[in-house]
Amino acid sequence: MPWNYKIVKERRLVTSTAWDAVDADQVLEHQRQLRSDPDFNPDFYQFSDFTRVTQIHIDRPTVMMLARVDLFSGKSRRAFFSGSNLLAYGISRMFIAFREETGKEQMRAFKDRDEALQWLFNASPMNR
Repeated sequence: MPWNYKIVKERRLVTSTAWDAVDADQVLEHQRQLRSDPDFNPDFYQFSDFTRVTQIHIDRPTVMMLARVDLFSGKSRRAFFSGSNLLAYGISRMFIAFREETGKEQMRAFKDRDEALQWLFNASPMNR
């Protein structure tokens, strides 16, 4: 599966990385793995790196379905980093738009890594 993740409990951070071709089943499996990981906390922040994704086999109705999954809480912030990958940026923005209907976690899509990390941790209690 072209996904992996790392949980750093001390930083309250989940870093998810995808590469190559990505489809809905892989996204659902990634969500399932996170949910079942004993170190996962839905209040953690998430940094998702999609810079190495080469294809996305997910249509609009599927993005809507994936956006309905409550994995992170309202205390969470999620940064989706795509770099110069415009397809990943667009799908991230679509996911965020559908997810915003829940009124839960804060999310943003970024093309710049430093900007994403700065936004992610700017309001973090760790940096106050």
